[in-house]
Amino acid sequence: MAEQVGRIGQQIGHYRLIKLLGQGGFAEVYPGEHRYLGTQAAVKFVHARLAGGTSV
Repeated sequence: MAEQVGRIGQQIGHYRLIKLLGQGGFAEVYPGEHRYLGTQAAVKFVHARLAGGTSV
């Protein structure tokens, strides 16, 4: 999945994705660092085919 590499460094809200932590059949998880506070949180992306979207 080429999308995974493309997500690293991406800004989602106030969080910047640092690296891929893990992936499975349903989702991908990245640690995100808050742009202003410097705190971290896990950011989970559910695959579109499971979220009711169209698969690519």
